[in-house]
Amino acid sequence: MKLHEQLAAFDLKRKTAIEQADGLMTKAAEEGRTLDEHESEQYDALQDELKTIDAHIARLKAHESVMIQRAAPVTPDAGKPDGGVKIGGNGPISVRRNLPPGTAFTRYVGALAASKGNLMQAEVLAKRWEAETPEVAISIKAAVAAGTTSDTTWAGPLVQYQDMVSEFIDLLRPQTILGRMTAVRRVPFNIRIPRQTAGSSGSFVGEGAPSPVQKLDFDNILLPWSKASSIVVITAELARLSNPSAEALVRQDLIDGIGQFLDRRLIDPAFAGVANVSPASLTNGVVARQSTGSTLAAIDADVRAIFTTFANAELGLQSAVWVMSASQAIRLSMIRTNQDERAFPELSMTGGTFYGIPVVVSNNVTPSGSPGDQHMILVDQSNVLLADDGQMMIDVSTEASVEMNDAPAGGATSLRSLWQNGLMGVKVDRWIYWMKRRSTAVQFIDKAQSYAS
Repeated sequence: MKLHEQLAAFDLKRKTAIEQADGLMTKAAEEGRTLDEHESEQYDALQDELKTIDAHIARLKAHESVMIQRAAPVTPDAGKPDGGVKIGGNGPISVRRNLPPGTAFTRYVGALAASKGNLMQAEVLAKRWEAETPEVAISIKAAVAAGTTSDTTWAGPLVQYQDMVSEFIDLLRPQTILGRMTAVRRVPFNIRIPRQTAGSSGSFVGEGAPSPVQKLDFDNILLPWSKASSIVVITAELARLSNPSAEALVRQDLIDGIGQFLDRRLIDPAFAGVANVSPASLTNGVVARQSTGSTLAAIDADVRAIFTTFANAELGLQSAVWVMSASQAIRLSMIRTNQDERAFPELSMTGGTFYGIPVVVSNNVTPSGSPGDQHMILVDQSNVLLADDGQMMIDVSTEASVEMNDAPAGGATSLRSLWQNGLMGVKVDRWIYWMKRRSTAVQFIDKAQSYAS
C-alpha cells in the first residue's frame, strides 16, 4: 500500500476511535452517571489506540518527508512531443493530454482555413495552441522550411503531421463500415496478388496404375491507387473560432463527410466503379435476394437463402458480418414470436448479432435513387481485400466556386462562390481501394424495409 493510502487509512481509524469514545461519554452524560466498568475499559482502550495511531501517523509523515527529499528531479524527455518526462533512470512516465482525439488535426485544418491557405500566417495562428498542441505549429512550419542535403533533421518535423493524421484516421475508422470490419485482408497498393480460380481433385487408381496429374488455375488481381475526396464547407466565422465547441463541430463535419462518402461507395450496388479512378462497391454485380415478406417465416427463408448461397460457394461464416441500417436493426429487434418474446434479442440499433453473426449498423445503407429501400448485406470479411495507407491530404480555399452537391456533375453550372458567401472549403483526400477476392463473398437482401413487427 502506498504512503498516501496508509495515511488515509489511519486517519479513518483515528476518526472512528474518536467517535466511539465520544459516544461512550455522551451516553453516560445523558443518563447522569459515570462510566461503568465495561465502558471504562472500552474508553481506556480507545485512548490507548488513539495514542498508537497518532504515533504511527507521525512516523508515516516523517517517512514521507524523507522519500520526498530522496526523489530524483523530473526532467523533460526531448524525444516525446506529447510532454512525456523521465525520472532518474527509473523509466518513463507518460503525461497524456486531456484533449479529444483528433483535436490536433482539427486545429491544423482550422489554422489553414483561417489563414486562407497562407502557411506562414497559419503558423502564427497556431501559436495560440502551443501549450496544448505544439505539433500543430511544428507541422505547419515544416511545410514552410526548405530541406537541404546537409540537414539531417529535414523530415523530422513531418512526423508530427503523420501523428496527427493517424490520430484522426483512428477516430474516423470506427465511424465507417470498413473501419468496423476488423477481419478484412489488408494488402499494399499496386501489388499483384495471385488468386486461385480452380483447384485440383483426387481420383481412385488401381494397383500398378499411374496417378493422374492435376493442375491449379490462377490469375492475378491488382489493387491500384484510388483517391477518395470530400469537401466540407464551413463558414469563415466558424473557422476563426477557437473554442472547444467549434473545434468539435469542425472535427465532426470532417468525420461525417468522409465517412458517409466512403460508406455509400462501399455498399451501393449501383456504383460500378471507374477504371483507374475508383473501386466498385462490394455489392455491385451481386444478384440480390428480394424480401419475401414481413413474417418470421419469410425472414427465415430469406436468411436461409443467403446462407445457402455462401455454403454452395464453399464460403464459411467464421468472419462474416451483417451490414444494415439503424432503422432496420430496430425493426428486426422489435419482432416478437407467437409466445410474445423477442425473436432477435441479441440485436439492437447499435449492433449486436443477427442469426449468430455480428452486425455493423450504418445509416448509409441506402441504395442510390431509392431512399425508401434498404439492404441487409452479408459480407465474408476474409474475402475482402483492402489497400489503405492511412494518410490524408488537406487543402483549403476561400475563393473557389463549389457545386454544393454530394454527386457533382462535370461542367455543372450551379456553382456557389465561397468568397461571396463568406465560406471556406476544406478538401480532404484519402487514398484507399477495396476489392472482393471472390465474387460470391457478398450477398444481400433487397427491400428489407418490409420487415416489420
